[in-house]
Amino acid sequence: MNLLDEVLAAYGGADRWRQIDTIAIHQTVGGVLWPLKGVGGILDDSTMQIRVQDQQAWHRPLPTSGDIAGGSPAAHYMDHHREFDGIVLPVTRVVHPRDDDGTPIRGIVTVSVDIDDVRIS
Repeated sequence: MNLLDEVLAAYGGADRWRQIDTIAIHQTVGGVLWPLKGVGGILDDSTMQIRVQDQQAWHRPLPTSGDIAGGSPAAHYMDHHREFDGIVLPVTRVVHPRDDDGTPIRGIVTVSVDIDDVRIS
């Protein structure tokens, strides 16, 4: 078994992922970025729907600005993996900005995401 096979197996297996059409999640979104972009509070309680086979996603409510972070360097950390209907997903995500040498500035949380419900179909 190669590394890709091991990773796929750890997240539910390629066969299971091929069976999935849609993943719908409910999430709480936070961090210092949203008030700076004028959307503070709008995303606190939101949903996302992902069409796995089409590789499309919808977010409700949807922020009006296109490039949210402006291409700034960031460190993304995903943790607390849970199994949902045979697949494994991280349910927490924290994004920190990076300083000039690329080190994450852990004292600032640009974006946080806590997923509390996942539905697979």
